[in-house]
Amino acid sequence: MILEYVSGYRIVRELASGYLARVYAGADPAGHEVTIKTLAARWEGDQDKARVLAEEGQMLRGLEHRGLRRCIEVVENPPALILEYVDGASLHGHLLLLKQREVSFEPVLALGVIAQIVDTLAYLHGQGILHLDIIPNNVLISQAGQVILIDFDNASWPGRLSALERGPYKAVPHYTPPELWTREPYSDRTDSYQIGVMLYQMLAGEPPVVVGDDADVGGGEPPMIMFRSLGKSGAARKVMGIIRELTHPIPENRRTCDDALAAMLLSLRGDFQS
Repeated sequence: MILEYVSGYRIVRELASGYLARVYAGADPAGHEVTIKTLAARWEGDQDKARVLAEEGQMLRGLEHRGLRRCIEVVENPPALILEYVDGASLHGHLLLLKQREVSFEPVLALGVIAQIVDTLAYLHGQGILHLDIIPNNVLISQAGQVILIDFDNASWPGRLSALERGPYKAVPHYTPPELWTREPYSDRTDSYQIGVMLYQMLAGEPPVVVGDDADVGGGEPPMIMFRSLGKSGAARKVMGIIRELTHPIPENRRTCDDALAAMLLSLRGDFQS
């Protein structure tokens, strides 16, 4: 079924399509821009998936942070979320564009982006919410430079199981920490791991090398990731040290995403500017 309107909100164009949902740019009756998130066509009539979508909207309606999109309305029929519109592009899109130009993010910009995500995660973790799917597709950068963390399909919070526990889990090998591969308990340090990989990819221009990425989630030994050097300067070595602390294979040995880490990342920008 091709939708033109959802609960009085007009669909203008498609923005993205994923496993669970399709996302559109839209407009409210007054013409103000909104984002409309609906279930993907494959899940039409699936009450379990409709509940997952509604839970995301209800969770977002209880939060207020500059690094999150505001949920305006949770629609029951058809299942949809009406979200604040962000005028910008995904981090994935930025990475693709830079790769075409054979360059990577400037370290000062990369550290600033990651610091904003860490600040958002510190807020979420304080609310008992784990994102568990921090990949470039799930990060938006607005025209004004605000970084927004989106897509809580896989997330976990009190009273809500993660996607890993709800059924089959589609892993992105280089962003999947060992505990998710082996179905061991996850925690806020799981988000730390994905932040470390993202920071590396932004600076290196490509994700880390994955050895053994043909393994299945829950099917034995997890793959290994390998980093190449980011340079010999003192600043590059400091950042690489932080990346290794964030991606330590043992969750308890990883850095947490807290205000102290965000401040450290911001202060490191000065090392690259000197």
